[in-house]
Amino acid sequence: MMRRASVIYWLNRLDIRSKSTAGYARTLSRHSLGVWAPAAVAASPAIRLAVPTSFN
Repeated sequence: MMRRASVIYWLNRLDIRSKSTAGYARTLSRHSLGVWAPAAVAASPAIRLAVPTSFN
C-alpha cells in the first residue's frame, strides 16, 4: 500500500515537472533535432552491430 502511494506521488511530481518544462523541452527538441539526426545516422551502424549480438 505504501509503495503504491509513493509511485503515485512520484508520477504526480514528474507530471508537474513536465508541465512546467514542456515549452522549454519542445523548443530544445526543435533545436537539437539538427544535432541528434546526424548523430543518429552516424551511430546507426554501431547500433546495428550491437543489437544482433545482444539478442544472441
